[in-house]
Amino acid sequence: MKKTKILLSGVIDYDPIGRHGFSFLNTLRHDPHNEIWLDSDYMPRSRYVKDIGEPEELNFTEDAIEEFDFLIYFHVLGIDLLDRWYAKAASKKAKIKICYPVFDGTVPPLEWIDEINANFDICLSPSEYVAHNLRRYGVTIDCFGLECCVLIEHLLKCRVKKTENFRFGCVSGNDERKNLVFLIECFAETFSKDEHVELFIHSVERPDLLTPFNELENAVEEAAKRSNVILHRGFVSQQQMDAIWETFNAYIIPQKSTGYFTTPLEGLACGVPVILSDIPVHRELLKYVRTERNLFFASHPYYTPEFHFVFDYRNIGVSFSSSHGAYKKILREVYEKRDTLYSDNLISERKEAASLFLPEKLFSKYNWIIHPLRIAHARSVSHVDTEGTFFMSDTLAEKYESFGFGKKYNLEDTYVATNYPEEASPVFQAIEKTAVASQRLYLMKRAKSVDTFVRSKYFEKIKQKAEKYHIKKFPFIAYKFASFCFKVKYFFSSFEKRH
Repeated sequence: MKKTKILLSGVIDYDPIGRHGFSFLNTLRHDPHNEIWLDSDYMPRSRYVKDIGEPEELNFTEDAIEEFDFLIYFHVLGIDLLDRWYAKAASKKAKIKICYPVFDGTVPPLEWIDEINANFDICLSPSEYVAHNLRRYGVTIDCFGLECCVLIEHLLKCRVKKTENFRFGCVSGNDERKNLVFLIECFAETFSKDEHVELFIHSVERPDLLTPFNELENAVEEAAKRSNVILHRGFVSQQQMDAIWETFNAYIIPQKSTGYFTTPLEGLACGVPVILSDIPVHRELLKYVRTERNLFFASHPYYTPEFHFVFDYRNIGVSFSSSHGAYKKILREVYEKRDTLYSDNLISERKEAASLFLPEKLFSKYNWIIHPLRIAHARSVSHVDTEGTFFMSDTLAEKYESFGFGKKYNLEDTYVATNYPEEASPVFQAIEKTAVASQRLYLMKRAKSVDTFVRSKYFEKIKQKAEKYHIKKFPFIAYKFASFCFKVKYFFSSFEKRH
């Protein structure tokens, strides 16, 4: 039988972005009908060998033009030097082209939309919510969520340990959206130093983030005067990281926006309860594990603008904020219920939920995108069901059939798209309009299509607000950009309240 030739194009390693590549490699390579190729433009072979296997196990493309059945591109769609990599991937010959763009916000970089629609047949995302936002802003090709694999075999072997001190653990970068300073403040206001409760944060310094690392250090130093807060910093080996995870009695991550939920799954894999922000992406975990005594959600009903360092600190839509009161209540609740949270049944539930994201558990779903058992018309949103049917648009179905990748059946699609009530909020809508306007202005600046003085004047104001965002308080601002094709009302609102 002729093998299906698949080119994986993008970074593959243990970093957050590289895990997306691991997901495709570690699933698709196990079907003997797939011939997996890797695009060697992205990193030296020595790094490939270290992370994903020996050279004889892998096929690498060089400058010679290969023709593939499928191309799967996973990375950002173009930032500075990465533009060259993306352009090479987009130029490769393939019958079906799939992109798996890396993005966390509610308003995607607007320059991506035309690129996705023009150069790909399928657009995937690690979460249904990010896929939903890509569709909202103009992606018209088949676009849906596909869970990212997690590398948690080692954590599934962890056993919850009873210690004298109850430890809330957090593993996170110091990005502003991770909300670590907020977490430290909430913990310090909840537990005194003489209680047997700790907050342990492992973080790695990134100099390009909106929240300077010394701000995190200062928050820990101040909180440590009245409560037990520990900051552990720097890169560690996998063995050391496993040892850290084994000390946690509960995991907490109060982040305000995300495109996926890797560390919450790692917490579940350890068998401990997980405290999360009640945001759309985190709610997707409810499909895999019941909430009671496993997941604890803190409400995040307030909306603020979100900026991301990867996109030159552009406004990428809405961030979900909470109150100190909401987290203080849940921290205390989990601590007081500690004697009821570690039965064998509950630990097994958590580990079983996390194990669903292992490559061998997600293998079928990934492979059904390449080799669907059936293809059928999608009533609304494209998706792959548990029986191996790939519900897709008629345009994509014609392609799959013409290339012999599947046979179309007349099947009823019962899939119901998720509703996101947050989007009805006037504040949510105002912030998103602001993000769209500021992104257009940013693109004008890059394209140099606007008068230099006017462009720099308005762009600088937006950039200044981005730099100040971590102070959490925003005045009401309105900018009018009347000289060109649109007018902008720029709203910054913050509703963070202390109770």
